[in-house]
Amino acid sequence: MMTKFAEQTSFMVVSFDILSNRLIFINTSARQRFNLQEGGAFDDFIDNMIIEDRNLLQLKLQLIKEKPIEGLILRFQRNEIISHLKFNFYHFNSEDSSQVLSIFEDVTDDVEFEENILKHNAKKNAILNILSHDVAGALNTASKLVELAYQSLEKQDFQKINSALFAIDNICKGNISIINSFLKKEFVTSMSVPLNMVRQDVVQSVKNLMDQYKLMGHQLEVEVIFNCKKNQIYIEIDQDKLIQILNNLISNALKFTPKGGAIKISIEESVDFVQICVEDTGIGIPETLKDHIFSKFGEANRTGLNGEQSHGVGLWIIKFLVEWMGGNITFSSFENFGTSFYLTFPKKIY
Repeated sequence: MMTKFAEQTSFMVVSFDILSNRLIFINTSARQRFNLQEGGAFDDFIDNMIIEDRNLLQLKLQLIKEKPIEGLILRFQRNEIISHLKFNFYHFNSEDSSQVLSIFEDVTDDVEFEENILKHNAKKNAILNILSHDVAGALNTASKLVELAYQSLEKQDFQKINSALFAIDNICKGNISIINSFLKKEFVTSMSVPLNMVRQDVVQSVKNLMDQYKLMGHQLEVEVIFNCKKNQIYIEIDQDKLIQILNNLISNALKFTPKGGAIKISIEESVDFVQICVEDTGIGIPETLKDHIFSKFGEANRTGLNGEQSHGVGLWIIKFLVEWMGGNITFSSFENFGTSFYLTFPKKIY
């Protein structure tokens, strides 16, 4: 019974005698991975285990009769490559038995993903601490300059008012530059974080994002529209990276869409693909820039309608992320009539 289960499961399975240190059973997955044979020594199996982990396991195995070992991640090293395996160990339910069953799987990808996330978050938190300190100091200075301007207004000292406003303007521009620089670094850094492709309802994800923009519609002075004929569409996607992509496309659209214009995101589903369209009624892209729109070196960078500098991460990164997730990005644009970006992702059959 156990043999049939062990050969059908995707897990690696090994049983051994803890007293004689001999391997009793090895399923095909474990045999192929570790080149093991029944009757061999259990110590040979764990010989490539990192020494600290091997010592920990041997300590825990001394108490295996009282308590099973579950969810223990142990590191193996072979040819300078470290892999992480998650183990469960169970003692056979018999007082006189010295046999132990081990069920395990390779979780290296999961561990490395979590480690990258932690590194990414640590770096982001460090930048946020610096950013908050610098911006807080600048805002405090700007607040005092506002007080000075009010006081000068009462005295009708317009020279001081102009000086205060000039200083406030410089502080605002400087801090906007700092924040934009941070956002650029944050987005670029996300490229080093492995994909976390999970089956997601893309309609709900995009709708939640657009609801946030709709709340700011009055301040943005543009109409924000979301359109999808279906309530749910599931695709395999990295949701965080998709939202980053859409935020950057919307940010670009806002820069080049005049007041009273509109930004629309629509989702359409076909048999094999899902397409997300980010459309604006802005000034469009000149013909001379269209061939460079996805260039890495910024030939297509432009100043926004309100003087916004081209601080974005570049459409080349957006293109890279879309293609990394198995999709593709195209666009259409006509000067003075707006621009549309089309993100197309393949559907997976479940």
